[in-house]
Amino acid sequence: MLVVIAQSSQHHPRYNMKYVQETMSSEHAMRFPLVGSAMLLSLFLLFKFFSKDLVNAVLTCYFFILGIVAFS
Repeated sequence: MLVVIAQSSQHHPRYNMKYVQETMSSEHAMRFPLVGSAMLLSLFLLFKFFSKDLVNAVLTCYFFILGIVAFS
């Protein structure tokens, strides 16, 4: 993934950009499967012990609030 960073200067930022490449550390790469597995297990347990409608309502509210925060 490339991230564009505009350097501050008196010139228009469109013409003065620096490309920075982001990399994933080996620690994050090793942690990713564990976090993903924990998330899938928690979703499985939520659907197993709570009603489908309740879980869907909670997830809908969660993503709705995240969307509002992202736009503000």
